[in-house]
Amino acid sequence: MCKHRYRGCSKNKAPKLGDGIYIGPGVKIFGEIEIADNIAIGANSVVNKSFLTPNKTIGNIPAREISDKGTLGLMNLSK
Repeated sequence: MCKHRYRGCSKNKAPKLGDGIYIGPGVKIFGEIEIADNIAIGANSVVNKSFLTPNKTIGNIPAREISDKGTLGLMNLSK
């Protein structure tokens, strides 16, 4: 068992991150969680639960869904 007291702590477990994710500066991601494709995570957010629906924007402490935009349009790679 993990000796840390924060929720979602798992020893030797890493988060699973989908494709096309934007992680803002200062974001903390804790525990054995999953982040779906094309999710944007706002600066200084603390993510301690899974977000399995793609194309969302999350943020806050603790992280919650903010909008349905996600990274679509945020990262225009066609240039």
